Amino acid sequence: MTGGKAVAMRADLNPDHWYLHRFRDTAATRWLRAGIDVRTVQSWLGHESLETTQKYLEPSKEQQNASFARIALPL
Repeated sequence: MTGGKAVAMRADLNPDHWYLHRFRDTAATRWLRAGIDVRTVQSWLGHESLETTQKYLEPSKEQQNASFARIALPL
């Protein structure tokens, strides 16, 4: 067994639900949410187009709530 399935098994994850590209997607999303510059992530992933990297920028519900809390006016 090679690729994502082998990595999933070593990480004690169900190999039927994980594949190499999913690990890559998860890493990219976590890097961006941690504040790593999108151009740096683009370079690490080898994307020629910034649009390809930007698909990982979808904000989580927690990020949306935190952003709203920063601008919310007191009632």
